[in-house]
Amino acid sequence: MSDSPRVPNVVTIPAGAPFLRTLVDGLLDGALIPGFAPRGDPLALADATIFLPTRRASRALRDAFLEALDGRATLLPRIAPLGDVDADIEAADPLDDADADLPPAVAPLERRLTLARLVSRFAETLDRSALALGDDDGPLIPATAAEAIHLAGDLEALIDAIETEEVDITALDRLAPGEHDQYWAITQSFLQVALRLWPEHLDEIRRLDPSRRRRLQIDAAIARVQAGGGPVVAAGSTGSAPATRRLIAAIANAPQGAVVLPGLDRDGLDDASWATLIEGDEPALAGHPQRGLSHLLRALGLARAEVRELAPAPRPLAARGKLVAEALRPADTTDLWSRAPLAPAERAAALGEVAIVAAAHPRGEATAAALALREALETPGKTAALVTPDRSLAARVAVELERWGVAIDDSAGQPLGSARAGALLRLAADAALDPSPGNLLALLRAPACRLAAEAGRPERAIDALDLVAFRTPLAKPGFAALRAALGAPARGPAARFGSADRAQAARLL
Repeated sequence: MSDSPRVPNVVTIPAGAPFLRTLVDGLLDGALIPGFAPRGDPLALADATIFLPTRRASRALRDAFLEALDGRATLLPRIAPLGDVDADIEAADPLDDADADLPPAVAPLERRLTLARLVSRFAETLDRSALALGDDDGPLIPATAAEAIHLAGDLEALIDAIETEEVDITALDRLAPGEHDQYWAITQSFLQVALRLWPEHLDEIRRLDPSRRRRLQIDAAIARVQAGGGPVVAAGSTGSAPATRRLIAAIANAPQGAVVLPGLDRDGLDDASWATLIEGDEPALAGHPQRGLSHLLRALGLARAEVRELAPAPRPLAARGKLVAEALRPADTTDLWSRAPLAPAERAAALGEVAIVAAAHPRGEATAAALALREALETPGKTAALVTPDRSLAARVAVELERWGVAIDDSAGQPLGSARAGALLRLAADAALDPSPGNLLALLRAPACRLAAEAGRPERAIDALDLVAFRTPLAKPGFAALRAALGAPARGPAARFGSADRAQAARLL
């Protein structure tokens, strides 16, 4: 029996291959975990656990399993998201198995409101005279509930970052910015809300912050993986958080463990450029798509050559991946562009199905994208997706597709203000804050508004109110002036509304 240490089981799925389907096929056929090939056993998959970055990916993986199994009755593996600590829990989470001794997490809304209350208390107790603040420094201190809730959101982001990155917060007390000391004093006092008051509050109510509880759950999962058990897979994560990186390392070294990296560049970048990604400290390197993977491989003690490819990408897409790797190489090694790593035929294949549309205006841009999506839908066996950070473009494309009766699944969701109920709430809030004729009429004309229904003849009552009162010069704002306008003699088009119509309008008002 060999005494050589076990090489961590780390594979990658190239960017040109369908990630989830390749992951499912590799797991079912035994290519991912040697000795574990459950395709013909409907019960074997139930022993496996798969960790993915998000809940959305977890839902998509379930669909990929159902598609690969072609409707055969099979117990699916247990799927756990590593992130999304503030998302609604939709199903049993394998990370919950080891948390019997952990206090429950505080609800997200309760956390936001409690932090807002602590921020308001901070504002009330802050000694402005001791800090020698002038009158122009007021915005530095929350004065309204809205400002307190906004700052509470910033504190949540800080708390999550501290817990995720496992930062030593005691170093903050030793920082002294010098000439900015009075403002730093405010900052230090404000940070005490997150660093001292919030933990004290959690101790009092015997709850945990969601981020800390998630980190403790991951630490418990690491202990379970190291203790042995069924097959376990971590897929799609770059291990950006320390706790996640430790879990990935434990899975990679487990007897039946496997780590699946997303789109690792195994041979596109040269070794010198790869070393720059690992050791370089330029700010621009932080956003490189391979930066996190390079640091994860270093933490695992692996070289790129030791990571095997689970399935190859089609040749044109593989060539496109090399071309993108060249375009995104670190600035210090861009002199290597002159070596022309791709032959002309490879470049032509890489860009063979890439098109550029120069649109004259936003509607033209949306129409071009909508036409491309519609063409894909009309081609048997093809699917299409629009990937854009521009939410307005996505909305315009969705409207263009509706002209052809195509309803798309917008993974970003719909803004509350654009939904039927959200639009009604927005109009009601506008009318409550400013009951001007324009705001009131917009509320009454909204399809979801039912205020006029009890007036007997809704449209007639709204028309009477509009012509008799809303279009009359008012002496002062408010409902009293509108009531007075309803009782004044009618002139012009408003004269066609009699006393019965005015009575309905008064009831509506």
